[in-house]
Amino acid sequence: MPRHDELRIVVASIRVNLPKAKMRQEIALLRSPLEEPSVRYWRAAGGATLLILLAFAALQYYFFDVQLTILSLPSVSLVAALP
Repeated sequence: MPRHDELRIVVASIRVNLPKAKMRQEIALLRSPLEEPSVRYWRAAGGATLLILLAFAALQYYFFDVQLTILSLPSVSLVAALP
């Protein structure tokens, strides 16, 4: 989020009719926090975490499906094992 003093600079530059290049430079300063290395690292860590959770969910679904298939086989069921 941009800080209030940075927003005041942009509003003041619009009021005084500064050149467009200067105004674009001030707006670029507002966007710069998203491009800092620490923010990029945290976004990469969040993306990696989501990918790991997705892989874990896929494996869990696969193992659940395999176990359900094994339990539904007639030769493995408890009813077939009873005399």
